[in-house]
Amino acid sequence: MAKQKAANNLTTSQIQAVKEYKNKIKTIELFVDSVRKNPGEYLSSIGNEGWMNCIREVFQNGIDEMTRQASFCDTVWLTYYEKANRCIVADNGRAISPELIHRVFTREHTSTNFDKVKHEYPSGLHGVGSKCVNAVSSRFSVYSYYLGKCFFMEFSEGKPLAKYKHIGKDKKPFFLPEELPNPENRQGLVVDFEPDMSIMKRISISCEDVLKLVANIVPLTAPGGQVFFEGHKANGKVIREKVVNTDGIATFLIYKTVKPLVKPIIYHNDNGTMKVDLAVTWEANLDAGPDVITFANMTPVNTQLSTPSQGFIKGLCDYFRNYMNKIFLAGNKRAHDVIAGDITTGLKAAVAAAHMNVMFDGQAKNVCKNFDLFDFCKENTMRAMEVWSKNNPDDLQKLCNYFKDVASARARAEKAKIDVTKKYKNSIGNLPPKFVKAENKDHLELFIVEGDSASSPCETGRNSKFQAIFPIRGKMPNAMSKSRDSFLKNEEVQAILTILGAGYGKNFDLSKCKYDKVIILADADYDRLLV
Repeated sequence: MAKQKAANNLTTSQIQAVKEYKNKIKTIELFVDSVRKNPGEYLSSIGNEGWMNCIREVFQNGIDEMTRQASFCDTVWLTYYEKANRCIVADNGRAISPELIHRVFTREHTSTNFDKVKHEYPSGLHGVGSKCVNAVSSRFSVYSYYLGKCFFMEFSEGKPLAKYKHIGKDKKPFFLPEELPNPENRQGLVVDFEPDMSIMKRISISCEDVLKLVANIVPLTAPGGQVFFEGHKANGKVIREKVVNTDGIATFLIYKTVKPLVKPIIYHNDNGTMKVDLAVTWEANLDAGPDVITFANMTPVNTQLSTPSQGFIKGLCDYFRNYMNKIFLAGNKRAHDVIAGDITTGLKAAVAAAHMNVMFDGQAKNVCKNFDLFDFCKENTMRAMEVWSKNNPDDLQKLCNYFKDVASARARAEKAKIDVTKKYKNSIGNLPPKFVKAENKDHLELFIVEGDSASSPCETGRNSKFQAIFPIRGKMPNAMSKSRDSFLKNEEVQAILTILGAGYGKNFDLSKCKYDKVIILADADYDRLLV
């Protein structure tokens, strides 16, 4: 029997549901509680990635202090204990007034970054990062050496254990690096923190991982900036390194390039609200792929998705394509037109951009999204290449010949693709002899297996109506490491192209593919990975 309707046309049970629903609406009053409830929203992840973001946030706070025009900070110390995942970051900057320590490390949107200053590009944005770190730390200790006194405040899970207190001169914290002056002579900030494993779950970050983070950021600081790193490994070994910015972002090319084709092209421009630093060269190898590292406000970001690197690539390709096709190759009828892919072949570059109002995709800061940085980096890249071309005619000639050779190699590879398509037409007579076809002609599936030993059981278990099998021989070539020519000459690759029937490269047409699904059945052992 249906329940009688109330005057408002709701049943009594529905009215009860409405009343109960209001009690489900809750507010998380404290920001740190919100972070602990949804740590991935603020740190991009938990585990190694999340904790590395925490280390980066606190470390970059020290670096930001080093880059401030009004600050006298010139050194940052980072100590890392591998076994406990404990990190200590210290600087000799302006520190924090003791009455503000609680607010700075717990209350969101508390920061010095809201007052914009020309030519200053801090990595911090909204006064959120250090609060997130505090929230996911089992212990978060702050030592502020402020105008001749040391003030201490300790937190757990983002909440203060007690009010800040003054530490006497005889209470020097035991963990401070030897390079730090005595407390009575110090000015600066020390942050000591350890992860809450109930939140972070599992962490296995090595001292080398943290040192790499330091080494990637220091070249982006002002010349002379230095960081003292001390890493305590789980086996008791101690790593000590002094990382100093001597060569700026050109430092990255040392590790990226085996045999540089030209001396690094270095360029810098800062208009007060945006800046860009470029370090560019090419590997003297026709098969070398592009390798570009990108930073936004001293933070490593995704090169493919971030606007600074996109603008850089666009500017680089536009300049050299125009120069090659309209000037260098003008009148050479046998030469092939240069395309963007030719310009990026062998490219080794570092792009460090900054914006006074930088926009990231989230607190993890994986992607820089400022559209005006795209135009800024594009225009400055073209200007940089123009200036370099005028001042380095010999290197320009060498680079242009390299582009010409790359274009020729690409043209040969494209011809090979056409030849392959012609050779392996979509006829049954051209199919590989070991190919096991399906009976039907529509809605087909193709199994690619490892050799005859795998083909037999697969053939037994398949549905012969719509499932075909092709056994490959040996290890497939890696398309990322092989030249186009050598990849296309591989018999197994040619056979797969024939079976699929959709062509290759510019001639690829998905609508002509005979198979709805391609299933790769490969062993899990390393020597058979199809990557």
